Amino acid sequence: MLQLRLANPAPSELFTSPSPPTGLLERIPAQPGNKVTICNLPLEPNRLQLWRLLVNGVEVRLYDQSFTEERILHPRLIVTIDSSAGLSTSQIVDISLGGVYRRWALVGAFGRSGRMISDLFAHSLALTHIQRVHLQTLGELITYNANIADPCYRCIEPAALYAALSKYQDPLNFFESEPVASELEAMRKDDLQNALALQPYWTDNYANVYVLPDVPWGHRATNGLNTQLATLAPHKANAVIGPARDGYVRATVHAVAKFGVEACTRRWLVERLPVSELDQFINACCAARWGALRTPVLRAWQ
Repeated sequence: MLQLRLANPAPSELFTSPSPPTGLLERIPAQPGNKVTICNLPLEPNRLQLWRLLVNGVEVRLYDQSFTEERILHPRLIVTIDSSAGLSTSQIVDISLGGVYRRWALVGAFGRSGRMISDLFAHSLALTHIQRVHLQTLGELITYNANIADPCYRCIEPAALYAALSKYQDPLNFFESEPVASELEAMRKDDLQNALALQPYWTDNYANVYVLPDVPWGHRATNGLNTQLATLAPHKANAVIGPARDGYVRATVHAVAKFGVEACTRRWLVERLPVSELDQFINACCAARWGALRTPVLRAWQ
């Protein structure tokens, strides 16, 4: 979204939502003549609200990296989708803009894509080693903060962070100038040090399962720990169970999937898993034999 607004400035209102987005489109006014740009939004749970916008005269532009099971066709819906393996939405936007803000696209790629795809993308830019590291760190920090489900545990609200980012044409200037960048980095470092000190709740040759405690860093570290484990134990599926809230936990599984000669880490998510079904989920995860792309954990659990 930052790339699009830098390339085409316009008065606009920003809407954000936790990951995965729920109820986001319900908050957007369906007034004829409005124009809405959507990035990386799963359409299946938002299909009715998307139709509400379209039939009420709103023009919708959608950028994403995955197809829905049933395509939505409407003259006011303009879709830019590329399902190439490992490609992030920020790279899809970069292609549509002709690469004018490619450093920002690389930040997004490091935040959302597999490391291999992002490294290949980085080679298209004339970067020093330290510049590449800074862009990678910034992408990971933005994603880390955005994936914290409970706002009270975030370092900064995504809308406020977007406002700070949008002042900079070059992400390196943001990383080197804004205090929030170092604050995010310090928070993530402390969180992951605590998380990596945990022993697995369950482990074998195929999978690791970690259960995070009900403390502030435990609520923040779910996705960050999974990313670290994908680097430290790339040959295994790594499941991370967040702290329980109101009888539910958030469960994520990262596993390496192969696409021909390439490989990238794929992520599965159960947003609200009843605590009473946690053992069932863990048993399904541990019974799966990971490697080629498939979804045995979710299918077995469902």
